[in-house]
Amino acid sequence: MRTRYIIATGLIIIGFIIHSIGGELTDIKFLVLTDIADNIKIEIRAVWYLVSIDFFVSAIFLILIQVKNTISQNKLLIDFIGIRMFVYGIMFLLLILFSNSKLLFQVPQWILLISIGTLLEWNKIIKLFKK
Repeated sequence: MRTRYIIATGLIIIGFIIHSIGGELTDIKFLVLTDIADNIKIEIRAVWYLVSIDFFVSAIFLILIQVKNTISQNKLLIDFIGIRMFVYGIMFLLLILFSNSKLLFQVPQWILLISIGTLLEWNKIIKLFKK
């Protein structure tokens, strides 16, 4: 169980770094150069960094839970993080499938998010299928 949490935490950290730095150098950089109104640019950029903050805070919580060895006492928080990541991934996947399915592997964030959610919620998934 602990190995899954360590891997999920590592994936969240990698996602945070790629989203923050890579996103700024690619998507955000081009967004700033567009003719979109400045207030919309600021709002989109703020939402972009809210996702980065979400990843960062989730990783910090998971690290603290593992270091303090309080996994069983913090199962609700772990479930919250796992379910949230899984739902983010499903939302991303559905948006791609319903808007432009050709982008399925060009916009692979859904793979990372569903993987993190699955790693954190593996026991619940197994119990679901055993019923």
